[in-house]
Amino acid sequence: MTVTVTAPAPVGLTYVTDIKPIMDSNCIMCHGGPQPTAGRDFSTYAGVMTVVTPGDPNSRIIQMTRTGGSMHFYLNPNPDVRAQTIYDWIVTYGAPQQ
Repeated sequence: MTVTVTAPAPVGLTYVTDIKPIMDSNCIMCHGGPQPTAGRDFSTYAGVMTVVTPGDPNSRIIQMTRTGGSMHFYLNPNPDVRAQTIYDWIVTYGAPQQ
């Protein structure tokens, strides 16, 4: 008897599981609510996608959150890890919602 074992598909990053918690804890205090800072509401996937081009390492949110970016400091704790998660979600996985 031959048994074939198939490895599970690689699990990627999603907005719901990985990015929304970052936005909720680090961004929506300013970029949420009825009058979000700079008119950018990051409390929803649609709002975040206004600064994301799936697959594009030059997406606006990557520029803002990378080391030296204007919002990098606010990605606490571990801003470098959180910035890399955002980068990977957009560039590696194409910014899926779920």
